[in-house]
Amino acid sequence: MIVNDDLYFDTIVIRRPTGFSGDGTDLASYTIILNEIQCWVNANNILIDDNTTSYFADWAEDKDVDIGEYLQTFSTIAHNNEIEATFGAVSPFDRDETVALIISGFPITEISKIQSIVVYNRQDVGVSARIIGLALELYSRKTDVNLESQLASTNEISSYSTVYRYDFPAIDTYPSGDFSDTNSTSQIASETLALKEVISEFADSVNITGGLKADTITTTGNVTITGDLVVGTTNIIDEIGTTQDEINDGELSISKTSGLQIALDNKYNDTGGNISGNVTITGDLVIGTTNIIDEIGTKQDEINDGDLTISKTSGLQTALDNKYDDTGGDISGDVQVSGVLQPNGNIITGEKLIIQSGATMELLDDIEVKLSSGIVDIVLDGVDESIQLNGYTLLNGSLELAEDESIFITEVGGGNSKVLNYFNYNKLTDDVEGKQDEINDGDLTILNTA
Repeated sequence: MIVNDDLYFDTIVIRRPTGFSGDGTDLASYTIILNEIQCWVNANNILIDDNTTSYFADWAEDKDVDIGEYLQTFSTIAHNNEIEATFGAVSPFDRDETVALIISGFPITEISKIQSIVVYNRQDVGVSARIIGLALELYSRKTDVNLESQLASTNEISSYSTVYRYDFPAIDTYPSGDFSDTNSTSQIASETLALKEVISEFADSVNITGGLKADTITTTGNVTITGDLVVGTTNIIDEIGTTQDEINDGELSISKTSGLQIALDNKYNDTGGNISGNVTITGDLVIGTTNIIDEIGTKQDEINDGDLTISKTSGLQTALDNKYDDTGGDISGDVQVSGVLQPNGNIITGEKLIIQSGATMELLDDIEVKLSSGIVDIVLDGVDESIQLNGYTLLNGSLELAEDESIFITEVGGGNSKVLNYFNYNKLTDDVEGKQDEINDGDLTILNTA
């Protein structure tokens, strides 16, 4: 199984993942005996690199400590590019199922470039069943110094064979006619010679009993984790235990959100409110259906005293034209005075001047009344009305008295008074009309004197 074919590996481990041995359960049964291991990349065995090293270790106790080997059967014999006639590299006989062979130092290689890994079992007729239970695992010691995260692994060997071949996806790049039917250090063993297992690019399922460390994990199925899932330093299982279910609409109260109540207290609902600070609006302000910003644009500044001319007020000029200032003017209609009329100038009327019942027109001293446009009727509506002239009266026309009417003339200083009634007045008028004007010096000629 390849966890991620984009990763690089630099370490191969051969061990018993489940602690099983096909030879039994005594210590000697767990001994690892391998003749040769080959890792083929671009038709070359990369394990014969001069920098390749190996050692036997106790996987459970300390993966970095070399525990030695059996007699002189060094671990390096497993990658010396020779296929011995007997058993090859052998681990100590006094170790249990945790013994492992660790091979490193070869060039770091992309897993997707592996064509095949070939394992040659011991070639004699000794205890060959001890290989059953072993499996191969690939690691990157450069990024995983403690060898905790597998990048790829094979199945445990479950049946005996002298040669095992594990094909990776790049096996398709190996020349099809270049496989060997006999033991070889220059060719990949053929399917006739070796028991073949195909390492899929992705497995249907993965059971991880130890730790898992990877840059990227891609799966199309389910992943079941019975222990912890740690990302970085965070235990996801513990974190999930401190979280609640998905929050749906309406499930939270205001108090659950920090600062929300204070923020709401500073807002105003549709019933209104008082704003003690400034409000900046970058868009429109619409009240009802009225856009206040548009309306302000059609208004002018505040009108102060003296800002307007008469023409700005509709009808004001016409109204003023019908008024009179203190220099006087002509009135085309009637004027009714309910109080006292005290003119400081002339009163000129082309109609009748009527003093109604109970009213008095009083002309004070130094006031001159001129009735000079023909006959002027002064109509007194009641029997008690009177005209009182307290001064000099000049009459430049006719004065007619009706019957039973009189004019009282009082001398200056309140002395004697005379009554001029209808008869006396009209007779006086007739007498006067029959007289000529006053004759002054030089007015007569000799002919005018009898």
